[in-house]
Amino acid sequence: MRTLRYLLLFIILLFGVLSCRDVRLSDIESYIDDRPDSALAAIRAIDTTALRGRAVKAKYSLLHAIALDKNYIDTAETRVVQPAVDWYSRHGSPEEKLKAWMYLGTEQYNSKQYNKAIVSFNQAKELEDEVSDHNLLGILNSRIADTFTQTHDNELASTYIEQSVQWFRSCGRVDQVFKEKVRKASNLAQQRKWKEADSLYRCLLVDSTTVQGSGESVEIDYSMFLLTSPFGDDNLSLQLINKAFEKGKKLRTHQEYYAYAYLLGSVGRKKESDSIWTKLDSVGNDRNRYYYNYWKHRTRLKDQDFKGAYSYLSLAMQARDSVTLNEISQSASNSERDYLKIINAEKDLKLRYERVVIV
Repeated sequence: MRTLRYLLLFIILLFGVLSCRDVRLSDIESYIDDRPDSALAAIRAIDTTALRGRAVKAKYSLLHAIALDKNYIDTAETRVVQPAVDWYSRHGSPEEKLKAWMYLGTEQYNSKQYNKAIVSFNQAKELEDEVSDHNLLGILNSRIADTFTQTHDNELASTYIEQSVQWFRSCGRVDQVFKEKVRKASNLAQQRKWKEADSLYRCLLVDSTTVQGSGESVEIDYSMFLLTSPFGDDNLSLQLINKAFEKGKKLRTHQEYYAYAYLLGSVGRKKESDSIWTKLDSVGNDRNRYYYNYWKHRTRLKDQDFKGAYSYLSLAMQARDSVTLNEISQSASNSERDYLKIINAEKDLKLRYERVVIV
């Protein structure tokens, strides 16, 4: 009898410990959107060896992936969210399933596995009609658009940008709608729809004065657009960048720094331009080398050093070919088509089976 009491007491204590852990994870989940840095610190403080049960481990896995993402830590380790994917594929709510697949796709995207990422994102999108969180659906469609952009499928990217705009607008996320429109303008430029892109950028410049929390430097984006469009203006581009600097904005990418160095030289501020070029490192990935050589080409062309300009253009094209070949090999659109074929075939097979059973 005493042994039975001890056994019951042990079971009660065990469930108490497990429920406490689940309560702790639920507590973290309640503030992960508002205080992602605190959530990540709390998650990292958890002793993972003490986690028991696949459901608890899955919840920890999903929250860990979300916290990393919300703190702009672009992890490429799919093992972070894999336990969540394994569990929520068969259990949990549609929202939990969607999040698990979306964050797996995000980690695959971070590791430049675009063909795998788009399949994971499509698994998440299958649940779209069952999820009521419109902000989450806006994020999902935005990330699908990102994936297509990376593999130069700009028309497909445009479709998903529009869907993300609709979802964000429906839940009142004006700041996110603004960001997606900035991406739409860039997408139009990538498709060489110059007039449409220019018109949208001009509208965004006006909107940026009224949209709170937009967080986007439209002046810099529009400046970069003008530098590569048929009706570019170096002086206007520099004015826009200076205006962004006055607002406390900073250049964000290698491409923008290279372009800025070119701009300074083009308006006669050669000393400042040379100083930036000296600090810039041309060694890096192929994409950075492309931009470095491209803007060096533009600089030499401006100086009428045609031989030097041609040399840098050749180097830029070599780097660009390398980037393009790699991205085409990771074509997201091909993977999406293959995925949809399989899904449609499974649906057709299921429908035929149901008809046979009915007959």
